[in-house]
Amino acid sequence: MRLGPLFAAPLLLAGLAGQTPASQTAASGKPAAPAAAAPLPAGPGQELVANTCTQCHDLDVVTAMHQSRDQWQTTVATMNDRGAGLSPADLTTVVDYLAKNFGPSAGPAAAAPDPLPEGPGKALVADACTACHTLDRIVSRKMDRAGWQGTVDDMLSRGADLTPEEETEVVTYLTAHFGKPAAPPAGVPGGGGN
Repeated sequence: MRLGPLFAAPLLLAGLAGQTPASQTAASGKPAAPAAAAPLPAGPGQELVANTCTQCHDLDVVTAMHQSRDQWQTTVATMNDRGAGLSPADLTTVVDYLAKNFGPSAGPAAAAPDPLPEGPGKALVADACTACHTLDRIVSRKMDRAGWQGTVDDMLSRGADLTPEEETEVVTYLTAHFGKPAAPPAGVPGGGGN
């Protein structure tokens, strides 16, 4: 399996198109306190990242990514073109901060226990899904096969790079471990029909 180099950018962009900043307060129009997601390392740019990025999405979208400086430059410039509102100096500060703290060699912010059950497809799910978001988005959902297929199809349209065989393996894994229980058949107490 190979992940496209700009896989994460479409997910970041998805939350920006045509939306009003989510964290602005109605009374003041100023950004509210950053969303309490993943903690950011201290340093120049921390507050800018916290206040700017959370206008449209949670920080876990940012902290899950590990990109080169050039990739962060492209991502942040795209976000700015979509309305992030950074001055050229602030854009440079944000890119420097992200490249230092969330570059390719940076490890995860905190080691968390592995929430994925063992089974065929686990490695594919871990690799493909964590390129843009945390596994919490997966383990907290329960969907039937059609629901997982729709979610995986959406991620593929946003840049996930899975072969058809890998796609089937991912959907099968997600359905087996994070699927909704089957509804009782019609005529069975609690089932559909009478």
